Amino acid sequence: MSGQKFGKGSKVTIIKGQGKGQTGTVFWWGKSKFGDGMRAGVAGDDGEKYWVDEDDLASAGAEDDSKASTQKEKVVEGDHLAGTKIVLTGDFKSYDRKDATQLLEKLGADVTGSVSGRTMVLIAGKKPGIKKLLEAKKRTLPVLDESHLLALLGGKTLDQVLVEASTPEAAQQIEEPNKPSIPMPFAEPRPWNGHYQEFFEGTQQVKREGEYKDGLKHGSWKEYWPSGQLKQ
Repeated sequence: MSGQKFGKGSKVTIIKGQGKGQTGTVFWWGKSKFGDGMRAGVAGDDGEKYWVDEDDLASAGAEDDSKASTQKEKVVEGDHLAGTKIVLTGDFKSYDRKDATQLLEKLGADVTGSVSGRTMVLIAGKKPGIKKLLEAKKRTLPVLDESHLLALLGGKTLDQVLVEASTPEAAQQIEEPNKPSIPMPFAEPRPWNGHYQEFFEGTQQVKREGEYKDGLKHGSWKEYWPSGQLKQ
């Protein structure tokens, strides 16, 4: 990447060293104190700040375009998603939301902008909408991630994807990029009497829930996979 120049406000990806793989925005650009090259201060999308040599940076736009081009080759044709009601939220690496919506609709899916009683699944990327996550949780809908979106575009039906997402092995591999951008406690304080919910760490996805009576568990309790599927 020698000779590559970035400026303040450039969107970049760190390709080497500390913060490798992180994307962010250059907030400082100047001559390095440790050599003849240039150095950047990068405000990472993860909230951290990184000091990076210019040779360890790549244009985030170019990398995203390359990934998107690779993924688009895997989209199939057909109507295997006919009758499937889907809501998208957040940002996806492979497609912007408009393109993803159009591709899903070409495969027969009905993609809407809000979660309702007709919705069958919520697919969440980075920085998902809190309102949609909460509504999906309220309706106990499965919340899938970008890998599942690509599986649907690649020819799998929603039932096939949900089965894979609800197996113990698959559940452990789900990245949780569907994390909201606000911190959440792992569990609420246990009430003496009343409803209790415990969440998967760092998310608003319920892990288990039930009632307490006189400080003790009462009645039947529910447990969920990270995908949102109820454990049987």
